[in-house]
Amino acid sequence: MSGDDPVAAALEAASAAEQAGRIDAAAGILAGLGAAIEARPAGLHLAGVVAARQGDYAAAATLMDRAARLAERRGMDPAGLALLHRNRSEVHRRRLQPRAAIAAGRAALALAPDDPAVLNNLALAHFDALEIDAALDCYDRAIALAPDDPAPHFGRGEVLLSLGDYARGWPGYGWRFRLPGVPAPVPAAVLAQRRVRRWQGRKLAGTLLLVADQGFGDVVQFARYLPWAAARATRLVVAASAEMLPVLAAFPQVAEIVTDWDRLGEFAAWAVLSDLPALAGTLAGTIPAEMLPYLAAGHEDGMRWRARLDELCAPGLRRVGLVWAGRASHPFDFARSASLAALGALGQVAGVAWVALQLGGPEAQVAGQSWRAPLVNLGPEIESYADTMAIIAGLERVVTVDTSVAHVAGAMGRPCWLMLPRRADWRWGLRGADTPWYPALRLFRQRRLGDWGPVAAEIAAALEATAATPAAR
Repeated sequence: MSGDDPVAAALEAASAAEQAGRIDAAAGILAGLGAAIEARPAGLHLAGVVAARQGDYAAAATLMDRAARLAERRGMDPAGLALLHRNRSEVHRRRLQPRAAIAAGRAALALAPDDPAVLNNLALAHFDALEIDAALDCYDRAIALAPDDPAPHFGRGEVLLSLGDYARGWPGYGWRFRLPGVPAPVPAAVLAQRRVRRWQGRKLAGTLLLVADQGFGDVVQFARYLPWAAARATRLVVAASAEMLPVLAAFPQVAEIVTDWDRLGEFAAWAVLSDLPALAGTLAGTIPAEMLPYLAAGHEDGMRWRARLDELCAPGLRRVGLVWAGRASHPFDFARSASLAALGALGQVAGVAWVALQLGGPEAQVAGQSWRAPLVNLGPEIESYADTMAIIAGLERVVTVDTSVAHVAGAMGRPCWLMLPRRADWRWGLRGADTPWYPALRLFRQRRLGDWGPVAAEIAAALEATAATPAAR
């Protein structure tokens, strides 16, 4: 019993604290054990889990790998060892090491061949490595074992969408709101008060409520479907966060934009904005782009920001926008965001003034750069997407990682070069330099997951090549 073993008792307390979300408390208990934890595979595993919860994936990988080696020598119950290998797989994914993630996932699968969670994690690792058939096989096996588990359905949908197989991909993508931790798009209390149904795309005699769900980039991308939805309802209302008002205001088909559920009036049916492509039957070859551009900077905002750029950028320099990191809470941000230091080749391009549009914590990286080219930091001055659009309108082009700025530039029809991880988000496909979602975008892809240096060098060379014709894509 753990009462006779103070180390085991401490590990139980640390485990309880970790499961309750008291990560600092769990870390404190484990630190108090000192070297005693080194003799316990379960203890090293738990320490790795806590390190991962703290965002230190390098430490987590070291601890979990040591736990696995110790377990091989001293033995560990199969269920516990399978969980250890499954967690190792995810930690190595976070460290952008898909081969190590696959090896750990296969070790877990050998011990737990009927565990859908093991298969789901292994599928993610295979997908990161662009081993598409292996990823789909794992997802199919997981779905067969647990038909009601949303994770493999959603994962399989994303793989199919990445392949351009939209007809089979949309149904899986529709499972996303069943995933653990994903909030309901409309509060249950709002629906209970009205007893309304979810819209399926048919003609509606009444008000249709569309919820601008997911990230800001998704809202920009799928806003192109607002006229299509408005043509199928008597009246269209969109519920969105206040940040999206400058984007949604571009669509006269929207009768009302609501930013507070308490101010929402009556409606006959509802849907989420990100469901519209599926409801419209969108295929890879039928993505609506005829209305592009559908965003534009306001005249006064444009004049104000052009004057500001004239103040900050020396005459004769090409003005190129730059964003190197997205929202940290995005589930794939560990792969899609870069650091400014990793893009150093951009700072060596002659004749360019870089205009940083970066927001949030990564903005602080500007202070530590030593680029030859000037880097103007506008992040502290940007207050809304109206500002972002006005700044973009005054730039030659934008260079960005996969974040909302790419969608805004694309929706404006402005030249934008998008830096993508080797395994990009589904909407950008798996290969090629073009996207039917935004003809103005040019895609630059990593050759190796996590390696941004060659991407930056390729973009630097492309910028130098377009110096004589700056309007070129």
